[in-house]
Order: sequence, then C-alpha cells, then structure tokens
Amino acid sequence: MQIQPFTQPILRLDLDRMDDNDNRLFGITAQIAWMPKPSYQVTLRTPLYAVRN
Repeated sequence: MQIQPFTQPILRLDLDRMDDNDNRLFGITAQIAWMPKPSYQVTLRTPLYAVRN
C-alpha cells in the first residue's frame, strides 16, 4: 500500500494582549488547516497564577 504525499497548508493567527510588564493578560489563536476537509480551531489562552500567602 502506497501513501500519496499531500500538502497541508495551515493559516494561523495569534493575538496576545500584554500588560506593561510583558505579562500575558489573554490570548486568542485561530487556525485553519486544509486536510482532506477544512479544519477550524480557536483557542483562548489566559494565564493561571498560583498565589501563596
């Protein structure tokens, strides 16, 4: 069985919002990949902080 080569173009957009100290407040990534069918993915990134008093 032979596997046919194929190209998979990907379009990705990253958007980050930073504060004055270059800490990420939130971020959004949108990605579209063309495999046999178009595939869409949206990711929302927020930081998690562990605080100990």
